[in-house]
Amino acid sequence: MMKKVHLPVKTFINNLKLNTMSEFRLKHVVLYSKNWYKRDNIWKDLQILLDADGFNTMWKKEPPINDITRIIIEQCMKLEVRWILTYEFFDGIKDSNIWKNGYTTRTNYWSEDREKYPEYNVDEAAVRYCLSNLCCTEIAAFTEGLCKPNFDLLAKGSSVTDKKVEEVFGHLKN
Repeated sequence: MMKKVHLPVKTFINNLKLNTMSEFRLKHVVLYSKNWYKRDNIWKDLQILLDADGFNTMWKKEPPINDITRIIIEQCMKLEVRWILTYEFFDGIKDSNIWKNGYTTRTNYWSEDREKYPEYNVDEAAVRYCLSNLCCTEIAAFTEGLCKPNFDLLAKGSSVTDKKVEEVFGHLKN
């Protein structure tokens, strides 16, 4: 029979603070949001990039959509930015508003050819909302800074050149 171990309340709270207040780690995901990487399949792309950012998501053959969504939201909550606040977030991912962040669905597209768009998915809306807002967030908000893109993970974005990479990231070691 295993003996239960009870953590003192102070230790539990300190551990909770360490886990919730740790650094923002979505360095490659931010680069993806800013189009340094080519976008193909959002879920597979993010699975690869989250793994590169230190989150173990590659153990599943198919991208774990719920895990990817949770990781991205939890990490974005570490940023001190207005768009992740509860009201703004939930208003932003509503089907009637998410088209403003590049996610067009059958129910939010006002055209005759609605059938070519996907059904609304709350996970995809949340992730696309976060990516869209990460794209517009100034680099200064990322206290740990960013990393140099690794084009072995994903291909370069369509407007990315070697010269541009060197200009922006040349001072970084990795």
